[in-house]
Amino acid sequence: MYHFVLLCALSLFNMLNQRKILRVLQFISYLEQRPPKAVNQLAEMLETTERTVYRYLDLIRECGFDLQRDKYTRFFIHNDTAQGIRFSKEEAEYLKQLVLT
Repeated sequence: MYHFVLLCALSLFNMLNQRKILRVLQFISYLEQRPPKAVNQLAEMLETTERTVYRYLDLIRECGFDLQRDKYTRFFIHNDTAQGIRFSKEEAEYLKQLVLT
């Protein structure tokens, strides 16, 4: 699944600038951390609008993340710690180079 995420990020590179890519990766990180977050909380954390948060939610769902919503309409990514590292060292280095160039 994460290889697909990497390919998805690469295909979006032409459409998004570096700051937006970093924000999406930061967004994913926020959603993997407990407790679940409401849309307005995520918008505040990213210093963006709620509309943008909904776009990011759609994007990460399309990229294959296990996005969940609790009974209070707060979002989180189900993170199975048994899966270990999300990206290989090569993938992580490649993403780093993309973001930094």
